[in-house]
Amino acid sequence: KALRLIAAIGLLSVLIYTGIKIIMSSTAKDKAKYKEWIVNWFIAITLLFTMHYIMSFIITINSEISNLLYTSTRGIKVIPVNGDGKIQSFTTNLMGLVRFHILEQSFKNKIAYEIMYVALIVYTLKFTFVYLKRVLNMAFLTLIAPIVALTYPIDKMNDGKAQAFNFWFKEYMFNVLLQPIHMLLYRVFVLSALDLASSNLIYAIV
Repeated sequence: KALRLIAAIGLLSVLIYTGIKIIMSSTAKDKAKYKEWIVNWFIAITLLFTMHYIMSFIITINSEISNLLYTSTRGIKVIPVNGDGKIQSFTTNLMGLVRFHILEQSFKNKIAYEIMYVALIVYTLKFTFVYLKRVLNMAFLTLIAPIVALTYPIDKMNDGKAQAFNFWFKEYMFNVLLQPIHMLLYRVFVLSALDLASSNLIYAIV
């Protein structure tokens, strides 16, 4: 809110500057250019008071897509046979499946699943870092949104392009969509690899 207030004051200063330029301009070409600045200023003031709605809408859509992918990702069904011949199936995730298969009697299978388990731990640590970084990036991008709106008419004055706003929007979209993209890749590649694992463990490791 504080940054939005600062940005609003900054935009008022830009409007006063543009008004002075229009009054002092003598040619029709200059007046047309300064009128375009006024249009850009209106776009900036609109962005300033609607960006939080835009961000909220993007995050809501992302949550819906992520929930859809999560519910469509089936669990992995395991059917172990007990010593007395009884079958008790249960559903688990990838980490649970690998931990279960480490208990196998076959030395070759045990080593293969231990390699997979170590790889999964490494990736868990890696993605913990990736998503902590994502949280910080999202917080920072949300925080500077009003300042980005302030830079919109200033950027447009120089070369007619809003580089700061375009960069901010691309970064925001990239960070938001990181989660559903990861979920989609997991669903397509990892779960497909598990279907092949029964015939060749090398496929599962790769």
